[in-house]
Amino acid sequence: MVRTAFVFLALVSFLFAGGPAGAADPIVVRNSSHGAWEATSGKRIHLDEELVLGSVDGEDAFGRVSGVAVDSRGRWIILDGGFGIVRIYHPDSLTLTDFGSKGEGPGEFLQPSAIAVDSQDRIFVASQGRISLFSPYGAFIESFKPERLVVTFSMGASQRGVYFVSFDAPSERMVHCYNPKHEWVASFSNAWSTEMKIEPSRQLMLCSGAIDIDTKGNVWYTDFFRYQLRKFSPTGDLLMTVTRENDHVKQPVYEPIPNGERVSAPGGMMRLLALPDGRVLTASFKYLDSEAKKARTFVDLFDADGKLLTTWTRDELLRVQCVDAKGRLYAVVDRECPQVVKLEMVEK
Repeated sequence: MVRTAFVFLALVSFLFAGGPAGAADPIVVRNSSHGAWEATSGKRIHLDEELVLGSVDGEDAFGRVSGVAVDSRGRWIILDGGFGIVRIYHPDSLTLTDFGSKGEGPGEFLQPSAIAVDSQDRIFVASQGRISLFSPYGAFIESFKPERLVVTFSMGASQRGVYFVSFDAPSERMVHCYNPKHEWVASFSNAWSTEMKIEPSRQLMLCSGAIDIDTKGNVWYTDFFRYQLRKFSPTGDLLMTVTRENDHVKQPVYEPIPNGERVSAPGGMMRLLALPDGRVLTASFKYLDSEAKKARTFVDLFDADGKLLTTWTRDELLRVQCVDAKGRLYAVVDRECPQVVKLEMVEK
């Protein structure tokens, strides 16, 4: 993340404009800025910190947290892009295991940017131009280089294979799926910049987003600069589009600087998560001052039909990363040092 610019060098693209012949039209859900709970029961959510990892010095000091995943055993799997390693914390004793190193060889990472685990607890790490696969204990298995991958900031894995977000200029698609044999299966979801008529020279810099896979294998996706959730079938058919009125997820602003330009945004989408109970949660933000030293995080909860239920806010940039089988959230926050926080979502 960048402060005033908050620029994402992302790349991925995808979208089947329609679906197979005879397929039902996608459901479109438009929400106002207020959740349904506020108008009825008055119930809200609150995120309570259960546990925090990360210290200024010590065994759990992080360089730069690039991604967090949680496997079926509840282990925290943290991608430390600063040190170029993956750290595994066991939920019972929080003992530490790590693997990987900086480099371009087998089991090494060059600018790692995303991490995911599959149903077998195998670990996928995306680094510059390739995806590496490891056993649940960090033993290197193999790596491959998808032709549609340059840089990705979001990735998911299922029985069908690995899904990742990266802007593919030829197809102008954002989400790509490769099967376990590393064969390309599908690319879907058009990039927001193509709809907004962004110059091609800027598309690679601006196109980014986040995905998650729900318990039925459906793929949820959101762009960074547009508050729009899209639900796709495992093969890429668009099933649902969800929007929400807001005043902080907007198009970026371009500011000329020597030898180029700087891109800044008042806010944007950071993550969307498919919760175990079928509901969907999003995390977005906006800066509170022109120097971008302070930010406000918005956590929105939607039901399975795309209806906005309620919003929780915090005046801190809380980069929500993943959810475990019990519905607890994991987020990254930069305080005195990078920290990873486990949060319990309480409804009251």
